[in-house]
Order: sequence, then structure tokens, then C-alpha cells
Amino acid sequence: MWFIKKKNLSKLLKDTDYIFHLAGLSKVRESINNPHKYYKANVISTLNILNSIHGLKLKKFIYSASASCYGDPEEIPTSEKAKIQVLSPYAVTKWTSEEMIMHRARTSKLPAISLRLFNVYGPRSNAFNQYSSVISIFLKQRLSNKSLTVVGDGLQTRSFIYVSDVVNAMIAVAKSKVSNEIFNVGSHKSTKIKKIAQLL
Repeated sequence: MWFIKKKNLSKLLKDTDYIFHLAGLSKVRESINNPHKYYKANVISTLNILNSIHGLKLKKFIYSASASCYGDPEEIPTSEKAKIQVLSPYAVTKWTSEEMIMHRARTSKLPAISLRLFNVYGPRSNAFNQYSSVISIFLKQRLSNKSLTVVGDGLQTRSFIYVSDVVNAMIAVAKSKVSNEIFNVGSHKSTKIKKIAQLL
């Protein structure tokens, strides 16, 4: 990660219309082992960004939040009004950052949108570490002619969304007249892990 002095960042962003904030750490199990690292990278860095853009006339600030704030939701599909139940330091840092952004949006006329992303996958997903998504892991195993590792009965479900659909959602909310809102970004249906293995 790199850092710029606040006055230099403000100068760089002077003529900026849109900011898409996707920076941060995102490995749940790693966050449990090193919560301070995640708090610094996700929360403090977001606060630094907010302080650096104070006074700028942005058209929109779009934040990549996380559906991890729902924990194990009771309702599927999950509404933006579902109960918040953060179950990991990672989830805490993403939700805390979202809260800071939306508070700034209400108090400082910052036109902001927070997008709670579900399980994003795509061609450049990292399949070479223990925190990889199930699709990345399955693809790596398939390309290596190995058996696919299905934990349990494979009937667990996830809402997956392709990375280009996330990009389209970000562009859509940036161009829209909507601001100071929170939206879920995921598939309209859940997919069983077993089904993904069968497809591959």
C-alpha cells in the first residue's frame, strides 16, 4: 500500500468527479489473526480518504462494502434492511468504514453510495492462497486435473456475482441521481457449492 500526504492528495483530486473506493484487505481468517492490521488498512485508511476529500465537489463517492456485515442472514435473498451481525474483524472494519462514509454523506453533503458486494469472481481471482473463493479453488483444481474439494455435503449456498457485473453496478450508481443509499450487489439467486462442482 502507498500513502500520500493529505495536502498532496487533495491537490491531485481537485478536478475529480467520481471516487471509487475499492482499496482494503479482504481475507476473513487473516483478519482474525491480525485485527489491528485490518483496522488500520480498512478503517483508518478510509478515514484518511474522507478527510482528504473534505471540501471537494464530487459528483459521487462509491464505496465497495461487504455483504459480510449480515453474518449468517436469516432471509435469503437478503435485504439491505436485514440485521447487521458482524462475525469477523474483517466484517467489522468494512461495516465501520461504511458507517463513517454514510455519516459523512449525511453531515457534509458528500453524495455517497455504498455497495455491499457478495461473492465476486472473475478471471483474475487469486486461486493460490488459502483464502481464495470456492470458484477460484475449483478452477485451480480442475486445471491441475485434481479432484474438486467439496466441504461437507456441498449443499451450502452462496450468492455469486461476476466482476464485470459489479463494474456495471458501480457505473450505474455513479451516473444515477441516487445518493446516500446502500445497495446489495449479488446474484438474484443462491447457488449450491455442489452445483458449481458439477458445472466444472
